[in-house]
Amino acid sequence: MIMNCVVCQFRRLFLLKVIGIVTVIFLSLAWAQSEPLNLSLKDAVSLALKNDNNVEAARIIYDASRNDIAKARAEYYPKLALSGGYSRNSLINEMTLALPQPIGDKKIQVAPRNPFNVGLTVSGELFTFGRRPAAVEIARVGNRSDELRYGATRKNIVDMACRYYFAVVFADQSLRLLQSEADRFDKIANLVENRFDKGFVSEYEVLQTRFRQENYRSAVIEMTNSLASSRMNLAKILNMPESQIPPLSDSLDFSLLPVPDASDWQQAFMWREDYLDSENGIARAKSAYRLAKSLYFPTISLYTSYAWRNGNQPDIDEIKGNYAFGINLNWLIFDGFGRRAEIRRDDCLIKAAGLSSAEHKKTISTQVKNQFLASQNLRLKLDIQNKSIELAQKAMVIAQKRLEIGDITMMDFLDVENNLALAELGLLKSKYDYIISLIDIKKVTGYYPELAGD
Repeated sequence: MIMNCVVCQFRRLFLLKVIGIVTVIFLSLAWAQSEPLNLSLKDAVSLALKNDNNVEAARIIYDASRNDIAKARAEYYPKLALSGGYSRNSLINEMTLALPQPIGDKKIQVAPRNPFNVGLTVSGELFTFGRRPAAVEIARVGNRSDELRYGATRKNIVDMACRYYFAVVFADQSLRLLQSEADRFDKIANLVENRFDKGFVSEYEVLQTRFRQENYRSAVIEMTNSLASSRMNLAKILNMPESQIPPLSDSLDFSLLPVPDASDWQQAFMWREDYLDSENGIARAKSAYRLAKSLYFPTISLYTSYAWRNGNQPDIDEIKGNYAFGINLNWLIFDGFGRRAEIRRDDCLIKAAGLSSAEHKKTISTQVKNQFLASQNLRLKLDIQNKSIELAQKAMVIAQKRLEIGDITMMDFLDVENNLALAELGLLKSKYDYIISLIDIKKVTGYYPELAGD
């Protein structure tokens, strides 16, 4: 009876475990199926930023430069130092004193056999006349430069990720359209060949059909290679094998790329890290100038110490302590005009940094204006291409009716179909070119709101 109960209990536990395992597997499969299977532009950019080593290296350098500020600020605090020494003498230092009788001559030790000393010193600078504040400001400027380089590196990764992503989307859509047209022309070529054998079409029409067929085949091969190259570049920036790139979910959509309004064009240089770093260079040169001038003034330091040692008279083995307190003035009066040369150099660097910043501002403004004009031209071309699609579609409808009544030949109808296919390919190319122009606008303006708070 007891044995049967044990067996029943074991069966129940086994069934519960099996049910639990099946439930976990089922939930895992359901969760996996609920995951998004496509890769959006936003996800691609996030992966690129996360997996790129250059971004991580720039972030580490930026974090490391914060320690330079802490190091410069440490000069404001006093320094605590512990010192000590120990030695052993092979002979005891003695001297003989001539004393009157009946005492007679007496030898006394003047130094211990094992002398030692231990000291604790606290020292700090009271006044440096601007040296410490200038050093802290230089550290802050350096940290700001590293921060700007970190931001520029992230923007560069976003720029490349967008370019490679849309290159894959464009190549994929174009390849599907070209492959469809190539397959259609293969069927048409067979039809024309049959009609030529029956004497319904001329040899010229056969040759023209073959020519278009070969053109589509070469275009398919070229676009296939372009798609492979684009996927390879995208895989590299995503840091994953090309075979593991999921299907891309976004199309050639302009709204995925925010660009600044026309009212913000004149202030675009304020988003460019290279311009901001040139402004930062002015601050760096001014801080170095103040640091160089501070070297003309003295440094006033305060110190106090306490020391323990043996060798005090009259008992040289007795350990005693003594303290000291003092103030130091360190003033370099003449250094061979080295400070003056350094000040003049820093003054020249301030002027050079100002000129470089002004030139950066002008160059960026010109780049932005040119890029916006180029983008406007491409948008106009895109609008024209959309109208061309509409006209080609209407021409297709008319050609179909004319073919049915025998008003045009099969080759004329094929010309109309080919024009529609070319218009569709042209529309894809115009969309892609316009998207690339938007990416170029983002690059020349430095406008990446999608990175804000990231």
